[in-house]
Amino acid sequence: AGAPDLRNAYNLLVIGGDLDAPSGEEQEILTEIQVAAEGCEGLLLAGHRPHIDTARLLAYAAGRGGIYVCGSAKEEFGLAIVEALAAGLVVVAPRTGGPSTYIDDGATGVLVDGRNAEAIRDGIRRAVPLVDLPGRADRVRQQVMDDMTIEGMAIALTELYTRSTRRRVAAGAPV
Repeated sequence: AGAPDLRNAYNLLVIGGDLDAPSGEEQEILTEIQVAAEGCEGLLLAGHRPHIDTARLLAYAAGRGGIYVCGSAKEEFGLAIVEALAAGLVVVAPRTGGPSTYIDDGATGVLVDGRNAEAIRDGIRRAVPLVDLPGRADRVRQQVMDDMTIEGMAIALTELYTRSTRRRVAAGAPV
């Protein structure tokens, strides 16, 4: 909505929420989406889906030049963003919070001010050329497998705690 170039080039698939019996907050969001998308074709509201279905949708989108957009103002970590990266998608994500620690802006995705619709639209436009960047999808999948599995993150966290403890002991501070 508000960007004819994007609206004419892409479908928008929204995954999540209870479409049959939405909570008050979900209903507010659904109403906002319906108002914003009035007259737009290509909007698909999928509602909540089992994890395997979502993984298949991400893989399908990745194989067809799709872009994953997280329109949040902030993400503490962004597990769904990591799942999109693992599927090989280019991501547009908020620069505030965790994604800025693992998204290489302009290479594996685009970081934006998630509170600003025009910044998100510009981020999508900046993401388009990344879709066909040679080797990008394989590099980001490997990054997820190397650094973002539970085991990989546990090792990194253990190393961080070990270094921190050593520094405290060396400084004579209580551990």
